[in-house]
Amino acid sequence: VRKPLVVFTPKSGLRAKATRSPLSAFTSGSFEEVLDDTGVRDPQSVKRIILASGKVANEAIAHRDSHEVGTVAVVRVEQLYPWPTRALANAVARYPNSTEGVWLQEEPANMGAWEFARTLLEPLAEARKVPLRYIGRPRSASPSEGSAAWHRMNQRVIVADAFAVAATRPASTLATN
Repeated sequence: VRKPLVVFTPKSGLRAKATRSPLSAFTSGSFEEVLDDTGVRDPQSVKRIILASGKVANEAIAHRDSHEVGTVAVVRVEQLYPWPTRALANAVARYPNSTEGVWLQEEPANMGAWEFARTLLEPLAEARKVPLRYIGRPRSASPSEGSAAWHRMNQRVIVADAFAVAATRPASTLATN
């Protein structure tokens, strides 16, 4: 089945080394709906699986690598619709000892993929008997804080929260107008 490919990315993603693909991916590869974490050395030791889409997934991988967090896997959901149920289940199955699932997004809870993905992720989490949590900005009437400095600070908080042992930091720690 031929499907058109539409890629939405900030300009920084066009030049970042982390988002580059080898030439072979274009000549003999194909689009992958889910990208498993290739940076995990020991899948048996993974306790938390972070599911993310877009730029925040790359930020989570960079955070994980710079802080040497070996017990967290970052699985990138590259296609949101149609939902990649089988590919996602296969990626998650690679981490049999995981005890927690996290959906990470930078948009407010009512604006990103969370409300759509949640209903599709809950059966997977229930089947594995692990809790599923949302980490991101709280619900908001506006998609941004209105300040680039606040956005950068809040982005660091969100990514750090995804890795926190008890990632239950209240939304009040995010900067607001």
